[in-house]
Amino acid sequence: MNDFIRFVGRGALAGTIFPFLFLAYYFGPRFGPLIFLGQLVWYLIPGASVGLILWLLSAGFGKTMGAGIRITIGIGISFAVTLALNHSDFVLLLRHESELPVTDVLYGIFRILLMCATIGGLAGLASPAKRLFKKAPELTYRERVRMYDAAESEARAARQRIGRSGME
Repeated sequence: MNDFIRFVGRGALAGTIFPFLFLAYYFGPRFGPLIFLGQLVWYLIPGASVGLILWLLSAGFGKTMGAGIRITIGIGISFAVTLALNHSDFVLLLRHESELPVTDVLYGIFRILLMCATIGGLAGLASPAKRLFKKAPELTYRERVRMYDAAESEARAARQRIGRSGME
């Protein structure tokens, strides 16, 4: 559970850094944070999703993931989650594409890709490279049988020693 909180929390926090700084710069220090708080959920969900996927992948692989792999996975996950969250906006935009100038449409696509890359990239970079808390690997059936046989033979040898010392 500690690893889950570390991965998801770091991803969510890192995913909000760039949008906060961008909005504070673009709208000024007075209105930027207010706009950011109004849209906070839209920045937390992609970052937390990146942390969740990286947590699942680190559980499956069990190896250390490099920064480049985490950033690449983060960008892809962030883009997919952003598309899923804003699906209705994209459909509406594409329906009215002929009414908008091409430069506005291209600028909107560039802005979406930039936000996804920064949110996902920072969330992936901030996520840990590996899990700290791991379950102890369980023994296989053969290993348990060997341990049982070894313990049984030790107990038998100890009983024989006790029996010999009692006879003398």
